[in-house]
Amino acid sequence: MEPYDPDEDLDDLGDSPLPDDERRHLEELARVLGITYEELSELELEIIEDTDEEGRVLGTTIFFENGNPPEIMAKIAGVVDGQLEIHGGL
Repeated sequence: MEPYDPDEDLDDLGDSPLPDDERRHLEELARVLGITYEELSELELEIIEDTDEEGRVLGTTIFFENGNPPEIMAKIAGVVDGQLEIHGGL
C-alpha cells in the first residue's frame, strides 16, 4: 500500500474542494492529532497502516517530515523521533 499523503491530495486538487469522504477522513485525522484541519494541511506527513490478512487495520504509524511548523508539532502528543504510533485505525 502506498503511503497516504494528505498534502499531496490537497495539492493535486488545486482550488477544487476535496470529496466529502476524503475531507471527513482528514478532519478525523486532525481531531485524533489534536489540531485543526487547517493546521493539518500545513504539515508534511506520511501515513502507513498495518493490516492483517483480512484487511483490518491493526495500527497506524504517522511519519512527520522535518521542517514542519514547530508550533503545530508541539500540539501533537506522543510524537517520538518524528513518528506517532496509533493502535488501531484512524
